[in-house]
Amino acid sequence: MTKTPVARDIMKTGLVTVGPDDSILAAAQKLVKHRLSGAPVVDREHRLLGVVSERDCLLPLVDSAFETDPVPPVSAKMAKDLRTIGPETDVMTIAEEFVQHPVRRLLVVETGKLLGLVSRGDLLKAVVEWVDPDEQGRPAPRNYWSRIRDAKDSPLA
Repeated sequence: MTKTPVARDIMKTGLVTVGPDDSILAAAQKLVKHRLSGAPVVDREHRLLGVVSERDCLLPLVDSAFETDPVPPVSAKMAKDLRTIGPETDVMTIAEEFVQHPVRRLLVVETGKLLGLVSRGDLLKAVVEWVDPDEQGRPAPRNYWSRIRDAKDSPLA
């Protein structure tokens, strides 16, 4: 049987990030430029502080345009209550997290530092490749898929 993939194997790295002291306008410009719906907020040591989304940017920018309010820093509007996973979190646990919570992406963090991101699409691709045998006849692993449906206690903290 092949090794069960973990977050480190399937995560995207080199993410577009913003700083907590960046303005909401600068964050929105970055989101638009890179066609993103959100970006992790990290400090100079790459520690994860939060996430800023398109939604977080909209109202402050509209208020600034129509009410001449100052544009706040990202730290004032970012989401701080985040669901994260570690780099060694296996695909079954990641799948469970996606099934049990309405999130589309999970940030991969180790000792507080941002390493990457796993999206539902990244997970689906990894599971398809893991389950479908390759040209060398590698056996398709068929272990504990029902664990997601039947789990009473989540292994996540």
